[in-house]
Amino acid sequence: RTSRMIGQARTLVALLAGLACIVHVAALPGKFFGYYSADPAATASYSNTYQAGSLGDALAAHALGLPSLLLVFDAFFTSVPQRMILWPDWQQRWDALAQQADPFLHNGTIAGFNLGDELVWNCLAPSNLTIVADAVRARYPRGTAIIWYNEAAGPVSTGVDYCGHTGLDFSIPQSLDWFST
Repeated sequence: RTSRMIGQARTLVALLAGLACIVHVAALPGKFFGYYSADPAATASYSNTYQAGSLGDALAAHALGLPSLLLVFDAFFTSVPQRMILWPDWQQRWDALAQQADPFLHNGTIAGFNLGDELVWNCLAPSNLTIVADAVRARYPRGTAIIWYNEAAGPVSTGVDYCGHTGLDFSIPQSLDWFST
């Protein structure tokens, strides 16, 4: 009986934690304006979100009242000649970063994740972008964290990247909440 009660208590705690995340994301403003790699103290008076390059940056922005989208590029990608690729151990790298990020997501320091900027333009195969978006979404169901990605116009409109690869089959990953170009 005791083990069943412990199991029920764990289930309740997990449900409440998930509800807290959903309430937090739902409580964010409907329009976002923020900067990446800018001093949050200089921009806090006229922005309502921050693009954090690290958890330390997210903490600094949070102290000013700005939730952040945490850049997760380094956990997933590296470059080789004429191609950006997934790290061979990307899943382990992502799991480690997500474990570090979890408390900051739950306390509102971060509101979600920025996958990167113009990755397909910089020679990432579009299918690898989808793999990453799906991996982040698998850990954070819709409504618990924002997943955003920005792409250059070239791959979206012409199917060409900076390295000269043509015929790219670019599509916006379904796991994203926000997409911009």
